[in-house]
Order: sequence, then structure tokens, then C-alpha cells
Amino acid sequence: MADPAAPATPAAPASSPASPAAAAVAPAQAPAQVAGATAATAQPAAPAQAAATLLGGDPPGDPAAPAAAAPADPAAPAAPEITITLPEGETVDQPRLDAYVGALKEANLTQEQADKLTPFLLGQMKALQEQQIAAWADTTKAWRTQVEQDPEIGQGKLRESLLAAARARDTYGSPEFKTLLADPNLGFGNHPAIVRFLAAVGKAMGEDMRGPGITRPATAPNGDGRDRSIDAVGSRMFPNVR
Repeated sequence: MADPAAPATPAAPASSPASPAAAAVAPAQAPAQVAGATAATAQPAAPAQAAATLLGGDPPGDPAAPAAAAPADPAAPAAPEITITLPEGETVDQPRLDAYVGALKEANLTQEQADKLTPFLLGQMKALQEQQIAAWADTTKAWRTQVEQDPEIGQGKLRESLLAAARARDTYGSPEFKTLLADPNLGFGNHPAIVRFLAAVGKAMGEDMRGPGITRPATAPNGDGRDRSIDAVGSRMFPNVR
């Protein structure tokens, strides 16, 4: 039961007077407050970040520079020692052999495993080399066939072309160039472009044969017993072309 002598508590004011600045902002906030939701302040979209130009900063580091080696783990086991014994007659250059041994160690192979793997790899390498040699021999034979069948420097004009090419080679070619053309393993003496070029130079020099080895008439042997006929001279100058 309420005490009649106690004074009544005055009611709290509905709200304190708003400042002028707050009153100015209040209308903009009113819709969100009435709806009972929090209004998110809209932010403008950030522009896409453009890539830096090539000269906009310091030059990039050298991509070929080796990365710093990681410190060795003292707890890691030491790589096994591996010795490669090549079969008799087999040769491998030392840098390639060292790289092979390094790969075996990195794979943690044992000496026994390396002894089984090495003959197999050597056999594969030898087979690949033989294939490459055979493919190159086929290429040089195809060159020779092209020269022999060429309507401008081959067929019935082959001997004349070889004689003219030999004249140009011996007049202007160095000893190294002559060796290069005569090497049957390289076969460059069969290359159509080389034969065609030297034949054109030789023909441009004229019919006066002044080059080394062809100072005598082409129809008679020289005093040294070497045949100076067109067939013989052509065979000596370009042994790869038959």
C-alpha cells in the first residue's frame, strides 16, 4: 500500500532537446530508424589496381641468379658414396658422369642399385647415338641425290659443275674449309646449296683453270701420276659426290 505522505516521483522528460546539428542529421536517419533496420553507408567502388610499369621502380632481380642454398640439416643422413665403373670400351665425359652420380645420390640409390641401372642407361644412350648417326647419314645421302638429279648442276652437267666448284674451293677456300667439305661423316660436300654456290663461283672465274691441283690440261695425267681428267678431278675435290 503506497505511503500517502511520500511525494510523487516526477515523470522523466520524453527526450532531451536536440542540438541544432543533431536536428539537421536526424531527418536523414529517420527512415532507417522507423523501419527498424541499420542503414549501411554506401561506399564508392575502389578502382582496379593497375600493374606497375617496367620503369616505375627498381629493376627486377636476375632470374638466372642461383637461389641461396638451404643450410644443411645436421640430422639428415649423409648421401651414400657411389662409384660408377664403365664397361670396357665405353666412355662418358666427366661432367655428364658427375651429374649422373649426383642424381643417383639425390635419389638415395645404393651402390647395388646403381650397378644395375648404369648398364641399362648406357645401352639406351648408345642406341640413341646410333639412331642419330643413321639419320644424319640418310640426310647427307639425300643431299647427294638432290645434287645428282638437279637439272642445273646435276644430271649431264654434274661433272662440269664439280670441276667448277673445285676450282672455286681451291682458289678461295682455306684448308679448314676443304677439310670440312671432304669429311664423309659431316657430308657437307654433298649439300646442294654449297655445291651450287661453288659451281657458280667457279664458272664465273672462267675456263682458265689456275687453281691448285688443276694446272694441267684436263685430258692428260700430270707428271706426278695423278689423273687430271674431269672425272678424276671431280672425284678428288668432292669425294662425297659419286
